[in-house]
Amino acid sequence: MKHIGLSVFILGALVLIIPAVADFESKITLILGLALILVGLVLHCIFTKKAIDAQFIDKAVAEKQMAAAEKEEEKKED
Repeated sequence: MKHIGLSVFILGALVLIIPAVADFESKITLILGLALILVGLVLHCIFTKKAIDAQFIDKAVAEKQMAAAEKEEEKKED
């Protein structure tokens, strides 16, 4: 699921490249290729943002747990 945006983007590029090489360009293939590229770009941005957000959340949770452990150690020393 992580790389679906990139896969759709590449599929869109292939939809544009193959008809161009085969000398069979039409408005439909151009529109389809553009739509796939745009959808792939949007999906890539969405999934990348979710992955980055998850990393920051995990880091924040780990920092809170470390701070709580340090406070408990300070209480035990007192």
